[in-house]
Amino acid sequence: MFYNIIVKIKKIKEIHKKYAQDEKILNIVWQHSVDVCDLALTIADNLKKKGIEINKNLIKEGALLHDIGVYLVKKDKNYWKHGEKGYLICKKEKLDNSIARICQTHVGVGIGDNIPISLEEEIVSYADQFYSKFPPRKEKLAKIRKEVVKYGKNNLAIFDRWHKKFNIG
Repeated sequence: MFYNIIVKIKKIKEIHKKYAQDEKILNIVWQHSVDVCDLALTIADNLKKKGIEINKNLIKEGALLHDIGVYLVKKDKNYWKHGEKGYLICKKEKLDNSIARICQTHVGVGIGDNIPISLEEEIVSYADQFYSKFPPRKEKLAKIRKEVVKYGKNNLAIFDRWHKKFNIG
């Protein structure tokens, strides 16, 4: 089983390398994805301890791929479209639809019709809020709450519901 995990992670990293423009952006997006993955798996472990069924493999793969679409957008123009671009990359790479959905729905707390529905989608979206890529850093809760409200008045309520649900402090 451990071997299968290593093979999956290598395959995911190869997909990143395929779409990254250069080594610098690859390293930034990959480290961000690993950070998001670590937090998302911590949340999943906490929920499992409460008896909640969750697909940790989906969370791991989805978190490591959630920003794959970043390589196809400019970071200052239409950056919010990277979720949709990621969905298309996943389809092109013949990845499972549940992974593609995580890519598609993870931006903010969801955009338009592309909102997280499954628990795994919510967890990756939530964990993603805590890590910035440009510049790479961990975000504070107060800053995250200010940011999410900029994109819709209901977004803060959604984020706060996730924060309570996932109980990370």
